[in-house]
Amino acid sequence: MNSENYYEALGVDKNASQDDIKKAYRTLAKENHPDKGGDPEKFKKISVAYDVLGDEQKRKEYDNPAMGSFGGFGFNDIFNQMFNQRQNRVHDTVINLDITVFESFLAINKKIKYKVKEKCGGCNGQGGEKKTCTTCNGNGQIVVQVGSGMFVQMMQVNCTTCNGQGFIFIKKCNICQGTASTDKLEDLDIKIPHGIDNGQFLRMQGKGDYKNGMVGNLVIRINLIENDNFQKHGNHFIY
Repeated sequence: MNSENYYEALGVDKNASQDDIKKAYRTLAKENHPDKGGDPEKFKKISVAYDVLGDEQKRKEYDNPAMGSFGGFGFNDIFNQMFNQRQNRVHDTVINLDITVFESFLAINKKIKYKVKEKCGGCNGQGGEKKTCTTCNGNGQIVVQVGSGMFVQMMQVNCTTCNGQGFIFIKKCNICQGTASTDKLEDLDIKIPHGIDNGQFLRMQGKGDYKNGMVGNLVIRINLIENDNFQKHGNHFIY
């Protein structure tokens, strides 16, 4: 069984509804957010508790340890797991694409050219020769004390020595100057879905920028323009 009680962390009863849990989390998160002078440790516990109880399946596993894997984990374990998942999330590169109402209605194939960042061949995407930052021991963040007397808080901030990267360059790559990527123009053939509307998005996996050791996704934002007095309203094509 967990040493911490997630229901107590959110100040709700074990029989609370999902809506009650959500309301309690929003109130506590607003009161305890570090950016507004709240306690970082309490905010962390609130966030972890809601990550579990705010999800019906995770909540069932928490209430019945035999069903899931919450029995052997505490706040720090789950918080670190959440942080690592966010860190490893694939990034998106967003571009805008103008298409006419005709192109939307006819669902044409369209060839586009866009600028993308690819892995630098000179340093194999490493940016150059590096060494681990000794200030943060490669974590990219440090804990600092804010305030004095009775109003002391411990906050986690980006390391100023390495700017949150966790490393320092010994020698930067001469080609990319440490960015680990270089620019190139890419051609791409896409199929415009029938009836696509202004502000909608198309996602192309693995067609985005190279960043943080991985190639991200390309997200195309549609900008629908009128032409020859034709307009699009929902599924209707109007002159």
